Order: sequence, then structure tokens, then C-alpha cells
Amino acid sequence: MQVNAYSLRKQFAVVRDQMLALEVDVLSVYETWLTPNVDTLAVAVPGYKLYRNDRQLPSPNPRQAYMFGGGVACYVRDDLLTKIVYNPKITHIDENEVLSVAIAFAKRKILLTSVYRHPKGNYCNPLFEHFQSICHNYDHHIFVGDFNANMLSQDEEANSLRSLVDECSLELIPSGPTHHTNFTDTWIDLAFVDSMSQGRPAYLQDMLTRRPPMDRALRSSARDVLSVPFADRETYKRGFVVWGSRFWNDLPASLTNIQSTPAFKIALKRYLLNQLGQELAQ
Repeated sequence: MQVNAYSLRKQFAVVRDQMLALEVDVLSVYETWLTPNVDTLAVAVPGYKLYRNDRQLPSPNPRQAYMFGGGVACYVRDDLLTKIVYNPKITHIDENEVLSVAIAFAKRKILLTSVYRHPKGNYCNPLFEHFQSICHNYDHHIFVGDFNANMLSQDEEANSLRSLVDECSLELIPSGPTHHTNFTDTWIDLAFVDSMSQGRPAYLQDMLTRRPPMDRALRSSARDVLSVPFADRETYKRGFVVWGSRFWNDLPASLTNIQSTPAFKIALKRYLLNQLGQELAQ
């Protein structure tokens, strides 16, 4: 879960109440507007640890210590093992504000990176170069934040970000516009995840293939090729692109470690029928 807070302290009651109501595991917050002289207790949520990377640039205004705006943070459930991996301190307003947290979840290591890029700020090349140097240490990778690059456009900022993401084998989770004014609707609050095929057994990794938009069916042909259907924005949350990864991660190791497609299909069918039987018996 992610949120652009536009001042975490002002929005804290709403953020806290939603976190507790939804029982989220992790919440990434950007544009926290927190500064080092703000005590963490002022934005503490029961049952969660808070990691912060505040904007610490000195203010040109003699009446305040720090420059206004920016900042990234991450709330993580108390019972999850976590540590900060990367939280560089910026020295200029145009640098990316970043917080990377390693999370141990369901016997997997997840790298969650929260980002705030100032409008017209530096491109994200250093961030993704650093990511490439450490990504092999983690099973899954997630980037979320306000990148201030409109992915509904083909301008230089958006194309640069697309290129970096492609180089890192990350996928942009589809969404509609996230920022609205009287004149424009832009998609700048973004989430990137590692490829669906990453971390799968070799026989599945080779067979998970992208299809063009007109081919929407999930098929298993005589060649045992599994295809991932196109998902438009309206149906995306119900699509296989989203639920495929979640479903795979929930399968027992006795299934995910099977090394042949026919054996996997048979075992999966038995498993699903057994799960269905348990549901009907309740």
C-alpha cells in the first residue's frame, strides 16, 4: 500500500485509521514533509515500526531550520523482520529522495523502495544503478513513489524512466491518472514490481510469455505454453497479472518445487480440488 501524504502530520489521523482498518502489512509514504525536529512519536501507529528519510536541506528562511516538502517513510508491521538498506541524504533539491527497506515475509526477502522525485529533478539513473548492484540479494523487488514523470505521455522524463525500468526487468503496475488539476490529469504516482517470471522454476520461467492485447485468454496448448493475458485498467485488479504472482507465492513448496509441467498440472489440479472441498465443507 502507498500514499502521497502531502504532510503526514496533517493527514495522520486518516492514514492511521485506514492502516488499522485495512490491517496493512506495509505502507509506503512519500511527501511526508517530516523534518529531523519532528519526533517519530507524533506520527507513530500502534503495531507498526516507522522508518524515515526526511528532507534535511537547510531552509533559506531564517525562521525555519529545514526546507519545506519532500521526505519518504515506510510503516512496517512490528512482527516482520526489517532493516534499512539504503537511505541517502540529499544535498540538493533535485536529487531523488529514497528509502529502501528489506522485509522478510513468507520466507522470502523483499526489497521495498520508496521514492520522491522533485518536479523536473534529476533522473533516476543513480537509484536504479544502485538497485542493480544489490538486487541479487532479494527474492522480490518493489518500487513505489511520486516520480513526477507522467507515464501517460511520451516525454523525455517518462521515456527515461521506462528505459531504466526495462533494464532492471521491472514492470509498471497499470493505473489511471493519479494527479489532477483544472487542466491536466497525470500518472506520476507509480508502482513497479519484479517480472512475473522471476524466481520461478526454469520450466515455468521459459514458458510464461506476454501476449498482445487482443489475446486475452489464459491458455495451455499442446506445447504446454502458459500465456499471461492482457489486463486493461478496469479489470487489472482481477487479472491474472496481479493474482498470478500472489497465487504462486501462496502455493506450498511441494507444488512449486515440481520440475515438470505435466506433473505440476496434475498436482495443482489435486491441490485446488482439495482446497475447494475444504471450502465447501465449512
